[in-house]
Amino acid sequence: KEDASDVAASALIEDLEEFHKSVVSGAEYGYYLGSLIVLVEKGEDVKSKKATWNLLDGQQRITTLTILLNEIFKRLQLYDESQEINDSMKAIKRNWMSLGRGVEPPEKNWKCTIYPRRDQDRDALRAIISQKGIEDLPEGNMKETAKHYNGKFSSYETSEINAFVRTLLDRVI
Repeated sequence: KEDASDVAASALIEDLEEFHKSVVSGAEYGYYLGSLIVLVEKGEDVKSKKATWNLLDGQQRITTLTILLNEIFKRLQLYDESQEINDSMKAIKRNWMSLGRGVEPPEKNWKCTIYPRRDQDRDALRAIISQKGIEDLPEGNMKETAKHYNGKFSSYETSEINAFVRTLLDRVI
């Protein structure tokens, strides 16, 4: 029996691929991922880069996107050093895989932009972001999601994956 998170991860990538095809065909609309509900400590400005957002609803979507972008990042590292690919890699790293300058990490040596609540999920995400191979990841849903996305992108050509990531960065997130 398939796990619900595996089904959701598969459905998300299929939806994003369909959206990307529509963008390539000239569509001008965006992609709605759904709402996020965050809690910011009293007195903090939600728009401040230093504000800590406690994600109350949407953590699975954000975590899944982080895994997706991490797998794209790993794939782009295999390709040539074109400026376009380097720009995509920098955008992924800056916006999804690294805390901004001056942002206090929630624990020592934590560098990712999201911080899962459960220790097991933090361990899995830490391993994923550290660019470990799929086989070295802790067992669980995050590993299966990373494995699915890694397999999906293995069939993409360099230009296809870069165009897809540009659609994600420019029109989805």
